[in-house]
Order: sequence, then C-alpha cells, then structure tokens
Amino acid sequence: MTSQINVSNIDGAFPVAGQDNNSQGFRENFTNIRTALTVAKDEISDLQSDTAKLNEANNFNGLLLENAEVNKFYGSVRNNGTTTGATDVNLDNGPLQVFTLGGDHSLTFRNWADSDLYHIVKVHIINQSASPRTVTFGTEAGGIFKQVTGEFTGGASPQLSVAGNSEVVIEAWSVNQGLSVYLKKIGVFQ
Repeated sequence: MTSQINVSNIDGAFPVAGQDNNSQGFRENFTNIRTALTVAKDEISDLQSDTAKLNEANNFNGLLLENAEVNKFYGSVRNNGTTTGATDVNLDNGPLQVFTLGGDHSLTFRNWADSDLYHIVKVHIINQSASPRTVTFGTEAGGIFKQVTGEFTGGASPQLSVAGNSEVVIEAWSVNQGLSVYLKKIGVFQ
C-alpha cells in the first residue's frame, strides 16, 4: 500500500526571503501541511491497529501467514491440572494440553478450526496412581474417529488404558472441523 500523503502541493520555497510575500501563500501552505498531517495521522493510526507488533500479542484473525521462515517458534502448553469425569480438550487452548487423571476419564475435543484447515493437538495424559486408568475420547458434533490399528479399544468411542505411574502422549487432528478425527498414540513414558 502506498502512502496517500501529498507533499507536492507544499511550496518549500515560500516565503521568498527579502520580498513582500502574499499572506494567501502562507494560508495555502498551512492548509496543505495540515491536510498532509491529517492523512499521515490516519495512516499511522491504521499501522498501529492493523500491523504485527513486537511488544504485544498479535491476533491475525484467521488471515494467512505465507512464505515465511521461522526461527524460535514455540507452541503454548495448557496444563489442565488434575481432572476427573468429563473434560473438554478445547483446541483454542493451544497445541499441547496436559491432563493429570484423577480417575477414569473422558476427553472431548472441541473448537476445531474451520473446514479445510488442518488443526492438530497433542494431549499429554499423566496417571500418578498405581492403578491403570481408562480414557475415553469424544469429539463435538458427533464426529468419527480414525485410529491407528491396535492402539485404542472401544471402536467409535476410542478408549486408551493408561498404566499406573505412567504418561501417554496422543495426537489428534482434523481437516474438516472434527467430523473426522485422526487419533494416534505417540508413546508411553515412565
């Protein structure tokens, strides 16, 4: 975008030294300067509200960030603490979410990205009990799960047994707002 500030109509040679200068020339210059400053103010205000900042969080409102090299690009971690019963995995809370099990549990994935966008989340499940815990997965809007063969039980409502005193990390992703959710166990950690 090119600036709309017009400086060509400001007479930099006015007033002329050593001669009687018409006050109309002063008025025209001041009017043109004021007009240019008003345009500059508007453009600066737009830049302050509509550009990425280095000193505050940026929300690109779903706009595409394309053809960029990234370095030191980190993901957020959401520690949900000890949870029991039914809990949401709200995808708005970031790409890695940690749940410490207080018993058998169900986790429901919510707030998938718009259709045709790839959305992925890793879920880190911690079982600090000596007893195994069962986690049942669900997704909003009645979506279906597609699973890596042999990693989950339960069919349409996948279940995962988490051994006592262990941690499991799973990955879930969708490209159609959670109508089809792909589920994969990354690993068991002790």
